Amino acid sequence: MKKYNTKSNVKAKNLSDILWYIVSKGKTSRREIEKDTGFSWGAVSESVSELISRGYVVEEEKESAGVGRTAFALKPNGEEIAAIGVDMNRTEIERMVVGFDGGVKISEKVPFKAKTAEEVLSLIDEACEWGINYCKDKYRVLCVGIAVQGLVDSATGDWKSFTGIKDWKEINIPDRISKNFGVSSYVEHDPKSMLASAAASKRRKNCLLVRADEGIGMAVMQDGKILDDSGRFELGHTVAVYRGRKCVCGRKGCLEAYSSVKAMSEIAEAGEEELFSNPEKYSEVINSSATLAGIAISNQMTAFAPEKVIFTGKAFGIKGYTERISEVINEISDGQCEVGITVERDLSAAYGSALSAIGKVIKNNEI
Repeated sequence: MKKYNTKSNVKAKNLSDILWYIVSKGKTSRREIEKDTGFSWGAVSESVSELISRGYVVEEEKESAGVGRTAFALKPNGEEIAAIGVDMNRTEIERMVVGFDGGVKISEKVPFKAKTAEEVLSLIDEACEWGINYCKDKYRVLCVGIAVQGLVDSATGDWKSFTGIKDWKEINIPDRISKNFGVSSYVEHDPKSMLASAAASKRRKNCLLVRADEGIGMAVMQDGKILDDSGRFELGHTVAVYRGRKCVCGRKGCLEAYSSVKAMSEIAEAGEEELFSNPEKYSEVINSSATLAGIAISNQMTAFAPEKVIFTGKAFGIKGYTERISEVINEISDGQCEVGITVERDLSAAYGSALSAIGKVIKNNEI
């Protein structure tokens, strides 16, 4: 059925677009909104007034440059509205509360001890409850963002698989959180959330992020937009060795079965701490694993032509690992690789998931 634009639909769309502009800019003015968005002065004034009355936007007096009318700046209300971000990682869980203006209110990490699907879901419930209790009488909880490993459909919120949890069955996380806590939520693949975290602090348009920890994941941004993966960018489960080592996903020869921290530790027959503290002893294993990772990443660089490649995760803290990957990429490009490669170990998937959830609430007109 054809959907006709009504006056209320147009108003809601205007509110959403203008709020997203303000959140993206961090601080702006009515004149800037009018100039950059193409909305009429009347539409801007009406929408901003509505957003202020609803508590999404606050107005503060700007420092005056001279005599004349007082100038005001508009910014997201980070003192009254917040989002909860959670990173469900097989190593540990990071959970935090992020203000509507992007400021971190509180953050903590707790061990990941789940062995069954129900235990994983209980940890998600605990993280949401922790955040909601912190926000009580302080902030209105706008939404929850969950960064997860495994296969997830971010459009529907269906978490289809979680590698290492044998009894996992597909579950819709937003439905569960809505039922248990009455809050809107969104689920993202953890590399996408980490890329959102990186993009928040540094204006980037075309980049590729690779996360290597217990597993290996990838996210891609093109023209300033993080591409929806829906399982298409499972770098860790592309085949690196034909009929090779068995992966936790059940297949054989996956990159994750060779180049993740867990895999290198198993191949070297050494504990992870030993691998990190004595890399010279296991240089052959590290070099071989990094070579396979370098080949796989180089192939993805050919496909997506990024301007920047970001490495993050524990594996990139192993001496020789990053260096060998960079060497392989350079060798494959015949010394003509002009792509910037950086290691950023402090990227937070929990922070990125909260920012992504805020963006989706606004764009979906859930304000």
